[in-house]
Amino acid sequence: MLLLIQYVNLVKLRSGKTGMVLRKIGKAILFSSLLVSSWGSLQISQPAYAQLPQSHAESSNSLPERLFGRWRGEDPTTQEPVILVFTSTGQLYILANDQEKKPIAIKMWYEIADGQDNFTHLDLQVNSQQTAPTLFKITPQGQLLLQLDGVSPDNPRLETLGSTATLFELVTRDVTISPDREVVTLPEPATSAPVAIQYISVLAQAQQRYFLQTGSFASSLEELGIAGIMETQQYRYKLEPLGDEEGIAIMAEPKESGIQSYTGVVLAAEDGTERETITAICQSNQPSDIPPIPTLLNGQIQCSPDSSLRE
Repeated sequence: MLLLIQYVNLVKLRSGKTGMVLRKIGKAILFSSLLVSSWGSLQISQPAYAQLPQSHAESSNSLPERLFGRWRGEDPTTQEPVILVFTSTGQLYILANDQEKKPIAIKMWYEIADGQDNFTHLDLQVNSQQTAPTLFKITPQGQLLLQLDGVSPDNPRLETLGSTATLFELVTRDVTISPDREVVTLPEPATSAPVAIQYISVLAQAQQRYFLQTGSFASSLEELGIAGIMETQQYRYKLEPLGDEEGIAIMAEPKESGIQSYTGVVLAAEDGTERETITAICQSNQPSDIPPIPTLLNGQIQCSPDSSLRE
């Protein structure tokens, strides 16, 4: 059985110095079997400061929003604290100390893959090609139950949460990474489409709740009660009212060439005497720096000819 709670050697390449400097991270829960496959491509930014969202409305019933935040657990072997930080842009930070007791944050990517009655699938991106499948659950008490033991790109996803799952308590919705921490970055996924889709979906769900409460759509994250960010390394996000329809567009505009663009829309709809919303996400068929322009036809959202509906 693979152990995830153990000392882990990480490779650090320092400019201006020859060779590789090995640094050991221990006394904390780390995805050791995941990190091993990424040793040769670790990057460290110094100084580093993550411009990340800070809080979310506690009334949110969206599963992704309930996961965002800083969680504290305990290494069952050493009883040392374990801190995980999930951001709204698909980034997971593991907070630890190196062998010199200096604070660091290991940065990787995650995607919520599928939901079940008793648990939810979670994919952890360990390098540009590999993901490690696992499971998590938000308990009725608001705790996070996360399966870490045995998680590896080489292992299949467990069918259910095991008895070795780690329990985490929510510390805060503030997910800002302190500038005092060195950020060790694992390789970025080959495509960031899942991250963009996930973020658009979160904002669309928040817009739906906002409309049902107020009868209008929010023009900013502040109105939605989400202290998020509207710009990442690869995408610039925009909220734009729809001119001819009562609705809002959520656009993901690429900041670099070679990646697809996305537009999510949330539209007001009538169902008898009830006011409801419909939503959809369109993605460009080819890499494009211009997001798709969806339209409404016979009560259905239609993507522009150069784009297609994201299922």
